[in-house]
Amino acid sequence: YKAGMTDSAVISAAYVIAPPVAPPAFTPPAGTYTTTQSVALASATAGASIRYTTDGTQPSETAGTVYTVPVAVSANTALNAIAYKAGMTDSAVISAAYVIALPVAPPIFTPPAGTYTTTQSVAIASATAGATIRYTTDGTQPSETAGTVYTVPIAVSANTTLNAIAYKAGMTDSAVISAAY
Repeated sequence: YKAGMTDSAVISAAYVIAPPVAPPAFTPPAGTYTTTQSVALASATAGASIRYTTDGTQPSETAGTVYTVPVAVSANTALNAIAYKAGMTDSAVISAAYVIALPVAPPIFTPPAGTYTTTQSVAIASATAGATIRYTTDGTQPSETAGTVYTVPIAVSANTTLNAIAYKAGMTDSAVISAAY
Protein backbone atom coordinates (compact mmCIF):
# COMPACT_ATOMS: atom_id res chain seq x y z
CA TYR A 1 0.00 0.00 0.00
CA LYS A 2 0.99 3.63 -0.46
CA ALA A 3 -0.57 6.87 0.60
CA GLY A 4 -2.89 8.20 -2.04
CA MET A 5 -3.16 4.86 -3.80
CA THR A 6 -5.51 1.91 -3.57
CA ASP A 7 -4.17 -1.02 -1.56
CA SER A 8 -3.04 -4.03 -3.59
CA ALA A 9 -4.77 -7.37 -3.43
CA VAL A 10 -3.60 -9.74 -0.71
CA ILE A 11 -1.28 -12.35 -2.17
CA SER A 12 -0.55 -15.64 -0.40
CA ALA A 13 2.32 -18.01 -0.96
CA ALA A 14 2.60 -21.40 0.68
CA TYR A 15 6.00 -22.94 1.17
CA VAL A 16 6.25 -26.61 1.95
CA ILE A 17 9.44 -27.85 3.48
CA ALA A 18 9.68 -31.53 2.56
CA PRO A 19 12.55 -33.27 4.31
CA PRO A 20 14.56 -35.65 2.15
CA VAL A 21 14.19 -39.42 2.39
CA ALA A 22 17.32 -41.15 3.72
CA PRO A 23 19.24 -42.65 0.78
CA PRO A 24 19.32 -46.42 0.26
CA ALA A 25 22.09 -48.42 1.89
CA PHE A 26 23.48 -51.60 0.33
CA THR A 27 24.28 -54.75 2.35
CA PRO A 28 26.82 -56.12 1.64
CA PRO A 29 28.54 -52.95 0.45
CA ALA A 30 29.91 -52.47 -3.05
CA GLY A 31 33.11 -54.41 -3.67
CA THR A 32 34.74 -57.48 -5.17
CA TYR A 33 33.41 -60.88 -4.17
CA THR A 34 34.17 -64.48 -5.17
CA THR A 35 30.59 -65.72 -4.81
CA THR A 36 27.14 -64.56 -5.87
CA GLN A 37 25.88 -61.85 -3.51
CA SER A 38 22.37 -61.30 -2.17
CA VAL A 39 22.20 -57.51 -1.85
CA ALA A 40 19.68 -56.02 0.57
CA LEU A 41 18.56 -52.40 0.17
CA ALA A 42 17.20 -50.29 3.01
CA SER A 43 16.43 -46.67 3.84
CA ALA A 44 16.57 -45.30 7.38
CA THR A 45 13.31 -43.46 6.62
CA ALA A 46 10.45 -45.56 7.97
CA GLY A 47 7.88 -46.42 5.30
CA ALA A 48 10.08 -45.35 2.37
CA SER A 49 9.90 -47.31 -0.87
CA ILE A 50 12.96 -48.13 -2.97
CA ARG A 51 13.38 -48.62 -6.71
CA TYR A 52 16.57 -49.89 -8.34
CA THR A 53 18.10 -50.57 -11.74
CA THR A 54 20.92 -52.84 -12.90
CA ASP A 55 21.23 -51.58 -16.48
CA GLY A 56 22.97 -48.27 -15.79
CA THR A 57 19.79 -46.17 -15.99
CA GLN A 58 18.66 -43.88 -13.18
CA PRO A 59 15.72 -45.06 -11.08
CA SER A 60 12.96 -42.71 -9.93
CA GLU A 61 9.56 -42.95 -8.23
CA THR A 62 8.22 -44.34 -11.52
CA ALA A 63 11.24 -45.99 -13.16
CA GLY A 64 13.12 -49.11 -12.11
CA THR A 65 12.18 -52.23 -10.20
CA VAL A 66 10.38 -51.82 -6.88
CA TYR A 67 12.59 -53.40 -4.21
CA THR A 68 10.88 -56.20 -2.27
CA VAL A 69 13.53 -58.91 -1.78
CA PRO A 70 17.36 -58.92 -1.86
CA VAL A 71 18.85 -58.62 -5.35
CA ALA A 72 20.90 -61.63 -6.52
CA VAL A 73 24.16 -60.35 -8.05
CA SER A 74 26.00 -63.14 -9.88
CA ALA A 75 27.99 -61.09 -12.41
CA ASN A 76 29.65 -57.68 -12.50
CA THR A 77 26.78 -55.27 -11.79
CA ALA A 78 26.22 -51.63 -10.94
CA LEU A 79 23.12 -51.18 -8.78
CA ASN A 80 21.47 -47.74 -8.78
CA ALA A 81 18.79 -47.11 -6.14
CA ILE A 82 16.55 -44.31 -4.93
CA ALA A 83 14.30 -44.09 -1.85
CA TYR A 84 11.06 -42.11 -1.86
CA LYS A 85 8.00 -41.44 0.29
CA ALA A 86 4.90 -39.30 -0.19
CA GLY A 87 5.26 -35.84 1.32
CA MET A 88 9.06 -36.01 1.32
CA THR A 89 11.81 -35.15 -1.14
CA ASP A 90 13.24 -38.18 -2.95
CA SER A 91 16.68 -39.31 -1.86
CA ALA A 92 19.67 -38.96 -4.11
CA VAL A 93 20.32 -41.88 -6.46
CA ILE A 94 23.00 -44.04 -4.85
CA SER A 95 25.20 -46.42 -6.87
CA ALA A 96 27.08 -49.52 -5.80
CA ALA A 97 29.39 -51.53 -8.08
CA TYR A 98 29.77 -55.26 -7.49
CA VAL A 99 32.56 -57.26 -9.10
CA ILE A 100 31.98 -60.99 -8.96
CA ALA A 101 35.31 -62.73 -9.55
CA LEU A 102 34.39 -66.38 -9.30
CA PRO A 103 37.30 -68.71 -8.51
CA VAL A 104 38.69 -71.09 -11.09
CA ALA A 105 38.08 -74.74 -10.22
CA PRO A 106 41.27 -76.19 -8.68
CA PRO A 107 43.50 -78.59 -10.61
CA ILE A 108 42.73 -82.30 -10.42
CA PHE A 109 45.51 -84.88 -10.84
CA THR A 110 44.88 -88.21 -12.65
CA PRO A 111 45.97 -90.64 -11.34
CA PRO A 112 45.67 -89.19 -7.83
CA ALA A 113 48.64 -88.73 -5.52
CA GLY A 114 49.93 -91.97 -4.09
CA THR A 115 52.61 -94.67 -4.10
CA TYR A 116 53.14 -96.47 -7.39
CA THR A 117 55.60 -99.13 -8.59
CA THR A 118 55.83 -97.87 -12.15
CA THR A 119 56.27 -94.54 -13.91
CA GLN A 120 53.02 -92.58 -13.94
CA SER A 121 51.70 -90.33 -16.68
CA VAL A 122 49.95 -87.62 -14.64
CA ALA A 123 47.25 -85.55 -16.31
CA ILE A 124 46.13 -82.25 -14.76
CA ALA A 125 42.73 -80.68 -15.46
CA SER A 126 40.40 -77.99 -14.15
CA ALA A 127 36.60 -78.12 -14.36
CA THR A 128 36.69 -74.46 -15.47
CA ALA A 129 36.51 -74.40 -19.27
CA GLY A 130 39.36 -72.44 -20.83
CA ALA A 131 41.46 -72.30 -17.67
CA THR A 132 45.25 -72.42 -17.99
CA ILE A 133 47.23 -74.61 -15.60
CA ARG A 134 50.82 -74.08 -14.47
CA TYR A 135 52.76 -76.61 -12.42
CA THR A 136 56.10 -77.07 -10.68
CA THR A 137 58.06 -80.17 -9.64
CA ASP A 138 60.74 -78.47 -7.51
CA GLY A 139 58.63 -77.56 -4.45
CA THR A 140 58.04 -73.95 -5.49
CA GLN A 141 54.59 -72.42 -5.78
CA PRO A 142 53.26 -71.92 -9.31
CA SER A 143 51.36 -68.76 -10.26
CA GLU A 144 50.05 -67.09 -13.40
CA THR A 145 53.66 -66.21 -14.25
CA ALA A 146 55.72 -68.95 -12.56
CA GLY A 147 55.92 -72.63 -13.39
CA THR A 148 55.47 -74.65 -16.54
CA VAL A 149 52.26 -74.27 -18.56
CA TYR A 150 50.58 -77.69 -18.59
CA THR A 151 49.99 -79.05 -22.10
CA VAL A 152 50.61 -82.82 -21.96
CA PRO A 153 50.65 -85.43 -19.16
CA ILE A 154 53.76 -85.38 -16.98
CA ALA A 155 55.91 -88.51 -16.73
CA VAL A 156 56.66 -89.13 -13.04
CA SER A 157 59.36 -91.79 -12.60
CA ALA A 158 60.81 -90.79 -9.19
CA ASN A 159 59.49 -89.38 -5.91
CA THR A 160 57.97 -86.07 -6.98
CA THR A 161 55.58 -83.50 -5.58
CA LEU A 162 53.56 -81.68 -8.21
CA ASN A 163 52.16 -78.25 -7.34
CA ALA A 164 49.57 -76.83 -9.73
CA ILE A 165 47.36 -73.75 -10.07
CA ALA A 166 44.56 -72.99 -12.54
CA TYR A 167 43.74 -69.45 -13.71
CA LYS A 168 41.59 -67.63 -16.24
CA ALA A 169 41.18 -63.95 -17.11
CA GLY A 170 38.33 -62.30 -15.20
CA MET A 171 38.29 -64.96 -12.49
CA THR A 172 40.09 -65.52 -9.20
CA ASP A 173 43.01 -67.98 -9.39
CA SER A 174 42.43 -71.40 -7.90
CA ALA A 175 44.25 -72.51 -4.80
CA VAL A 176 47.61 -74.23 -5.36
CA ILE A 177 47.02 -77.97 -5.16
CA SER A 178 49.80 -80.45 -4.37
CA ALA A 179 50.08 -84.16 -5.17
CA ALA A 180 52.95 -86.37 -3.95
CA TYR A 181 53.95 -89.37 -6.08
